[in-house]
Amino acid sequence: MTHIQKKRQKAWIGNIRYFSSSARYWKVIGSILLIGILMGLSSNTLHATGSTQLVKVVNMSTTQNIESVEVIMQKFDSDIEISRSESLTDSLGIATFELETAESTSSYTFSVLHNGIRFFSDPILEKNTDLQYTIQVYDSTNDPSIISITSDSAIVFLQNENDGILEVIQITTFKNSSNYVFGGDSGIPNTVLEIPLPPMAFDVESIQANESNFTLGENRRIYTTFPALPGSHEIIISYKSLYTKDQYVWRKDYKYPFENVRLSIPNTMTVEYGDTWEKGDISILNNQEYLNLALIQDNSDVHAELLLKQLPLSKGAESKILQSNLMNYGIWITLFIVLVFSLQALYFTRKD
Repeated sequence: MTHIQKKRQKAWIGNIRYFSSSARYWKVIGSILLIGILMGLSSNTLHATGSTQLVKVVNMSTTQNIESVEVIMQKFDSDIEISRSESLTDSLGIATFELETAESTSSYTFSVLHNGIRFFSDPILEKNTDLQYTIQVYDSTNDPSIISITSDSAIVFLQNENDGILEVIQITTFKNSSNYVFGGDSGIPNTVLEIPLPPMAFDVESIQANESNFTLGENRRIYTTFPALPGSHEIIISYKSLYTKDQYVWRKDYKYPFENVRLSIPNTMTVEYGDTWEKGDISILNNQEYLNLALIQDNSDVHAELLLKQLPLSKGAESKILQSNLMNYGIWITLFIVLVFSLQALYFTRKD
């Protein structure tokens, strides 16, 4: 991706958020992806003495402290692990570690393995060891009823008008409404949240800090890979969709209950959407007009669909259409010639 494309991509993301600013679900809380992305983290300032670091482990699904669980402390210097030690929690769920007292820029990370999932703390700078951290862990579930999509917005644009490809940036916000971590229910290893995509989507890439937070399942669907903690999870991706005619059926099948579905398309396109979509305002981005559409039907259905028309054809599609037209012309000409000769033969037969 070129530097100019990256700048445009940032602008498109901003346009999606601007378009969806009326929905309360479009608040980006903190950074896009926390360092503790593998699992949840939180920090509660309690008490520590000298070079002793206290780490408390609490099961947030039961609100109980966890006793006799192993906490691992890793020391890093410039993102390289230089040491590791372990400590068991006591009856209060607290593990104790002795830190080096020398001044340095090293950092520490604490983690706990709970029901096969590892939960991490925030990195702790050595000079800030006056804090005690609480690692929050959760019991896991595969029940998809706790997952919903609170918003799904996308912007479609044409990078090259003669390649037959729609390029898309999409922001989907999932919500886990329970006190459990969701581990996925597809039955496919390392698949958690299913991301809704339109037909013929390919080259799916993450725009977030972590470049490996989704995977292609054996069923050809895209999933996130990290267990979903309670709360909201925003997924930002870019992808391409191939079309072979001058129109394209934009359809998304949703696995979870959904709301606040929005789509922005170049105003040069014609769109057919019936009474299930509502036309919004026109936005200007990179000196181009975009039509904003919002789905107004309820989420009793499991998909959202509309028809994009008057798309610029690729050279290959134009060639195929021309070839098809020439073939049709050839067939009609052949039939016409056969008809003429048949009429002539009939005329001369009657004349004789």
